[in-house]
Amino acid sequence: MKIGWNYSHLEPNGRNILFFRNTHHDSKRIQATILESLEDNFSLFPVLFTEGYTGKYMLPESAFRHTENELREIIKSTTDQDLDAITTFAYRHHSKIIAGRLTIFGVENNDLYMSGLELIQLIRGFYKKGLGKLSNEEKDLLIRATEFYKRVNERREAYAVDVIDKSLKPSRSAGLIYGDRHFKGITTLLRSVGIGYLSFFPGSQKSTLSEEEKHQQMLLTILESLKQ
Repeated sequence: MKIGWNYSHLEPNGRNILFFRNTHHDSKRIQATILESLEDNFSLFPVLFTEGYTGKYMLPESAFRHTENELREIIKSTTDQDLDAITTFAYRHHSKIIAGRLTIFGVENNDLYMSGLELIQLIRGFYKKGLGKLSNEEKDLLIRATEFYKRVNERREAYAVDVIDKSLKPSRSAGLIYGDRHFKGITTLLRSVGIGYLSFFPGSQKSTLSEEEKHQQMLLTILESLKQ
């Protein structure tokens, strides 16, 4: 798939979401590509919705004691990760957020989000132990955890679209940054409530998958292996 925009699901004269498909949360190149597209297009939307947060998103005031490069180095030294697109965007446009000309709004249900994190930690532990070394009880728990994790993600998608649907006024547009594995589920739900979308694909980085993406790929492997 080519890097760039797909306009095939635009809703003329209706509500629309500019969906920035986050294909790799930890890739510096992918995050830079998303950020560049945000910078080029944010005049089209006064609200940017995002995964990973609940309610209005603002960086703490302490972040602005540092330059962008200093902040990047601090984050890398404490988390071993670079600044992602949403954090960098919020840093650069802090004055617009303070003035009310731009809103960044998290579309997570915190309980669902935390449940997802706890489940993936449980699944990760079993997976690292090795499927062949699990007891029957552990295998049963892993199957149930994996299936429940998929349902939690479906509920997260539904919650996100509900927030967007209630917030987005007629004939208005908003941005959305969300993990690419949720793209089909979220866009299907958007269409069901009459919201069109434009999607930006920033490229992929299959050779160096993030930890999250590795765990998503292993879910099907677990279910297929343990149900045989």
